[in-house]
Amino acid sequence: MMRRPFTLSLAFVGMYIVAPAASAQVIAPLPSAVTLRINGPASHLIGVLYQQSVDSVWLRPRGSDQATRGIAVSQIMTVEQAQPAYAKSLIVGTVIGIAVGAALYPITSHNDHDVFVGLSVLTGAVAGMMFPHIDWVPVPLR
Repeated sequence: MMRRPFTLSLAFVGMYIVAPAASAQVIAPLPSAVTLRINGPASHLIGVLYQQSVDSVWLRPRGSDQATRGIAVSQIMTVEQAQPAYAKSLIVGTVIGIAVGAALYPITSHNDHDVFVGLSVLTGAVAGMMFPHIDWVPVPLR
């Protein structure tokens, strides 16, 4: 008689220890309007964070005709947040500006060489800052 309750309780304790709770995973609180990339077993979402709760995350994909999509936190495998890499973009833009200035250097007049190269370098640097490269930074799942 005592054997059955003991076996059942041992089975429940074993399941509790071995199987992690699906609701145990949470995403660190994020400010709204950040761009996220969420990967799940059957989904891959990229969009702007619309709303976040303990058990779900809702994203609004890019484009005006896209509907808000949600995913359960228990289904999320990885979350990454977009962050602009301004230093990298500034360097790439400046290098491109130098290359354009050097390529067009022979066709400019002798009086305008320095001004033309300087303007192309400045234009490249400004373009790099206006259109930055995006780095995806992992968001911790707890």
